[in-house]
Amino acid sequence: MEFLLGKLREVQEGAQMRLTKIARGRLDRLSHSLSSRMKLLQERPTTLSRFTEFAQNLNNVLSFIRGLETVLTSVEEIFALGERNGFTLEETTRRDAVLGEPTASGGIRTDASRSADTGGSSVYDRFITAVESAKEYRSANLEDMLDRLHDELDEVEDSVQSLMELLAASQLDSYTTDYDENLGYLRNIEEEQQELESRVTTLSTWEVLLEGTPSEVTLMESARKALRERKELWMTIERWESLRQHTFATPLCNINIQDFSKEVDELFTKTYSKLHPKYMNNASETLLDQLRETKQIMPVLLHLGNKDLRPEHWSAILAPTGRPYDTSISLESAKQLRLFDIQYREVIAEQSEIASGEARLTATLESIEETWSETEFNVKALRHYADKFILDDVSDIVQLVEEHQLLIQGCLASRFVSGVRGEVEAWDRSLSILANTIDEWLNVQGSWMYLEYIFSFDDIKTQLPAATSAFQQVDKDFTSLISRTQETRLCMPTVLNAPVLQMLLDATAALDDVQRQLEEYLETKRAAFPRFYFLSNDELLSILSDVRNPKAVQPHLRKCFENIKSLIFASDDVVSGMVSAEGETVAFHTNVAARGNVEVWLRAVEMAMINSLKHHMKRAINLYKTLNNRIGWILSAQNGPKDTSPNSLPAQCIQAVDMGVWTGETEAAIAGNNLPSYLASYLTSIDGCVKAVRGELSPLQRALFGTLLVLNVHNRDVLETLVEGAVTNVKDFKWTVQLRYYYDAAGGVSIEQVNAKCAYSYEYLGSVRRLV
Repeated sequence: MEFLLGKLREVQEGAQMRLTKIARGRLDRLSHSLSSRMKLLQERPTTLSRFTEFAQNLNNVLSFIRGLETVLTSVEEIFALGERNGFTLEETTRRDAVLGEPTASGGIRTDASRSADTGGSSVYDRFITAVESAKEYRSANLEDMLDRLHDELDEVEDSVQSLMELLAASQLDSYTTDYDENLGYLRNIEEEQQELESRVTTLSTWEVLLEGTPSEVTLMESARKALRERKELWMTIERWESLRQHTFATPLCNINIQDFSKEVDELFTKTYSKLHPKYMNNASETLLDQLRETKQIMPVLLHLGNKDLRPEHWSAILAPTGRPYDTSISLESAKQLRLFDIQYREVIAEQSEIASGEARLTATLESIEETWSETEFNVKALRHYADKFILDDVSDIVQLVEEHQLLIQGCLASRFVSGVRGEVEAWDRSLSILANTIDEWLNVQGSWMYLEYIFSFDDIKTQLPAATSAFQQVDKDFTSLISRTQETRLCMPTVLNAPVLQMLLDATAALDDVQRQLEEYLETKRAAFPRFYFLSNDELLSILSDVRNPKAVQPHLRKCFENIKSLIFASDDVVSGMVSAEGETVAFHTNVAARGNVEVWLRAVEMAMINSLKHHMKRAINLYKTLNNRIGWILSAQNGPKDTSPNSLPAQCIQAVDMGVWTGETEAAIAGNNLPSYLASYLTSIDGCVKAVRGELSPLQRALFGTLLVLNVHNRDVLETLVEGAVTNVKDFKWTVQLRYYYDAAGGVSIEQVNAKCAYSYEYLGSVRRLV
């Protein structure tokens, strides 16, 4: 318990010390604030300025008193807080010295009666007494001070009237080039006017402070406006004279007459439109007259100030005056030469127009020259080569040439071209040479790229020695041109610094001759083996460029033969058979040696194809007679690429012989008048084929059965037509109109229809399907 009481005493002591410190601080601040304000109120001024300052201080103090009660209450609350907590603050005496003794209710009286009741011993009491005394002094002296203030305002009014008289001085109405004197005169007036305005502002502030309503100096605004107008006029005159003297005295080559024209327009507008008519006088009228005169001759001034005028144009302008041209000529000297007179205006305008026209043409030429000083050719590698290059895309360059040629043609058509005709024509020639060179370059490059690949093969070089020699010379020249282009890069130097165009024209002629020789060479090969006509030049050349490799013909066989996809090589240079696109293989009856000229041994392959098909056709006929079993005979066809049976037959031969058998049997039935019974047996044969198709067959066999069924169904329809027509003679048109196959014992096959008859050509067809 004793411990808690001890702690409580510590807390109370701490609170007492804290409150004492707060009370002391607030009392000190309040005492200082009251004392300082009381000191201001104790002054008794006798001058107007000090009295207005005194009145302002009194107003501030009265405003301070209105908020003082809150401050006093906060101080009393601190002391009341201590009393409620059982201790008395040490600053009670200090409080009484500053605020006086509290009232019976414990508060502080803030009215003036407190000072009389307490004898006026506290700071607060003395402050209240000082306030009341100051109020009495202000009331007693206010009327006298207002009289003084109004007297000063009257003096200011008189001074403003004097200013108005100064602004009406005659020296400001007469135009003179000695504008500095008038501007100095106006500046002095302006300084005096500003002092008066400052004084009026001060007096008005005092007047508001003393009685609340300011008086007006009626002439001040008029003086201000008159000064502004006068000053603006003479500043405009200063600006005009400075501008005119500088512009007319400075050599024309060093001034910008366009800027001068704009400033004259601006000055005229400012003087004519903005100057109040009330203030118009001789000075303003003279200024306007000078500006009007200058505006009237401004077209001549603009022509004379044309920066495009060159010595030859000036010589033409000055010719009537007899004066030679030099760079010191100015508007003043032009005026002395009377160049502003009307008789010179036409020649001046004409020469200025010519100069401007020539300047535009020169600017166009300079733009063209600048563009071509930066425009370069680009090269790129040829295909996979690392040491051979060609010209890259030049579409942008061609477009640029066309645009500049149009510009040059426009320049040549201009009536101002005479002075720069030489330069224009030079650019016309250069652009024409560049355009022709690019066209010829691209032609040569295209032919060179095509022939370069062809003549890279030794076989072609061997077979075309003359063409090879001519191409090698072109290749040397073209490669040299590309090398120079890589070094120079810029288009114009590359084309103009050497006879490039002539070299390209010669190259074109040489390449045309090489192309002709190449075409003649290819024609001899096609004449020797006509199936080469089915190949393009590039395809044929790819074969001829590799004659040592017989297998190089493989990719092109389908174009030369109907259905030979590839040849079977027994060795590197021996052909033993052929393969169709469906995978059917046919062995040649006799092997072919693939040696020597390709057209020779391909012709031998063609004969081997024909002879082999004849041989197999004969075998097919004999096998049909031997087997006497149509389905078994059909199944003797090759069943796939791995079928190496010597008895397997090409599907093409089975189809042809099957059609021949049908033709022979039909004609025998017609002759024996038993077509109906043959039709029934033929239907049975078709059913056998259908059953065979439903069985297990190789792709080649299934394709063959499919083709035969299409043909057999057509044959069935023919037989039904013959039966319906009761045909009894093989010469009957219903029969002769049909496509008929005939074969003989030697394997020869012919095809007839009506009166037409043709021999079977034995072109290898493979095992192709048919729809009809």
